[in-house]
Amino acid sequence: MAAAIGAIAGMLIAPVVFLEPNMMLGVLIYGFAAAVLGGLTSPLGAVVGGFLVGVFENLVGTYIPGVGNELKLPIALALIVTVLVVKPAGCSAAHREASLIMSAISGSRHRSTRGRGRSQEGHDARQRHVIGHAGAADHRAAVRQETSSSSS
Repeated sequence: MAAAIGAIAGMLIAPVVFLEPNMMLGVLIYGFAAAVLGGLTSPLGAVVGGFLVGVFENLVGTYIPGVGNELKLPIALALIVTVLVVKPAGCSAAHREASLIMSAISGSRHRSTRGRGRSQEGHDARQRHVIGHAGAADHRAAVRQETSSSSS
């Protein structure tokens, strides 16, 4: 369905705009710069990275002489290269790294196993319930055996 709507939209816009293969290259570069800055594995980081790319690009274009609208795309490319050289995992990876370091230092269950305590308690309760039923059955069997042996 989405492909059909996209094809219809492309046919409708073709007479108005000259279509070429490199048409969305600028948007692609800005999106990639945002994803690299925010972290490729974090959707929220990519959104924050997009905001930061836009703010950084406009500040550089405004306050650095010689950089105008013509050099905004190379600013995004330079930002991609800088982030990949300095911190290849992106800026949002700092939280995950800190969490892993804290769990390694403390030696305890830190962030990644937080929910296991509750499920373990539930498992223990279910096991006690099953054992309780088994204990009751054993108790009934023992009572029956005692009554049958005492009656005979």
